[in-house]
Amino acid sequence: MADDVIEDRMEGALGIVGSKVIEASEDYLETDDPDLFLGDARLQTLYVRRDLVNRGELIAWAKGQGIEVRKPDELHVTIIYSRTPVDWLKMGQDCLGHDDELKVSAGGPRYMDVLGPPGAEDTLVLSFASSQLSWRHESLKRGGCETSYPEYQAHVSLMQGERGALDEMVKRVVPYRGELVFGPEIFEPTKTD
Repeated sequence: MADDVIEDRMEGALGIVGSKVIEASEDYLETDDPDLFLGDARLQTLYVRRDLVNRGELIAWAKGQGIEVRKPDELHVTIIYSRTPVDWLKMGQDCLGHDDELKVSAGGPRYMDVLGPPGAEDTLVLSFASSQLSWRHESLKRGGCETSYPEYQAHVSLMQGERGALDEMVKRVVPYRGELVFGPEIFEPTKTD
């Protein structure tokens, strides 16, 4: 293709995928094409989490509070869940020095809450403050990730159930006040529904 033809085709475009010019007005981010590349980057949806390393302590606390933890081997904190495809390499690493492990000190603001999107089963969660996790969430958003929630709240999901029963648990459960230790960031594509 001659340079002038390419230049004409690229005016207002974001890039070329194969021989197809991706226009700025096209909704190229909604593609299911696993081979979508812009420039030299592969774009993928992104789910970033850190698994809870000291889950035994949290599970023991939960049992003492009458909470039956669902999927105890999968306890984690979600940092971002973005269905918008992004270049994972541009998301970088946690630059605050928490590559292998992130500790949330004992104490501090914590509360029990019930979360759940409309039409889904409600979930009892332990919410806690973490400026490191909040900062990382915002850095991923600056990198192009989008999320369905207006604000980030770090939490660990404990169990699912009926809203009324979970609301009653929130009233009586004393939040876990011990240290929370999370492992390294895990990047995965989001699950398709």
